Amino acid sequence: MTNLAEIRNLSIRFTGERNVHAVNDLSLRLGEGEVLGLLGESGSGKSVTLRALMRRAMPDKGLVSQLPYMRNPGRPSARSGRDLPPAWADAD
Repeated sequence: MTNLAEIRNLSIRFTGERNVHAVNDLSLRLGEGEVLGLLGESGSGKSVTLRALMRRAMPDKGLVSQLPYMRNPGRPSARSGRDLPPAWADAD
């Protein structure tokens, strides 16, 4: 089965007055024809995980890979207005 998306060892944290570990060492694969549902309490990292998959959140650690038709390498990031950083490399 072809993987549409894969996340390996994803960790995202937000720093400020306090450090928040929004996602800690998450790995998953979404295959063609599969449906993914994220369930959890408020603040458990569901939205941050999806933002990472859409390349709208920068991971502290880990890789996010997608099939070519899900990528848009020339499109600037909506958040920063700049090109996405090279850290968004495919896992392969």
